[in-house]
Amino acid sequence: ERYGPDGVLASHLGEIRYDQVAEGLGAIGVRVERPEEIGPAIERGLRADRPTLIHVPIRGLGPTDA
Repeated sequence: ERYGPDGVLASHLGEIRYDQVAEGLGAIGVRVERPEEIGPAIERGLRADRPTLIHVPIRGLGPTDA
């Protein structure tokens, strides 16, 4: 009752660019959109001289997604 007819308490924050967050913190940030980009991104991370974050966006469906 307190959280509406579905009883759901949730937030939809929108897209977060974790690759850009990593870059802002001094790491390497790589965003991959297609499956064939994953291998090269991993290789780049293994060759890097600092931490590497590989952001693979997925479509998630939660209580606030229509």
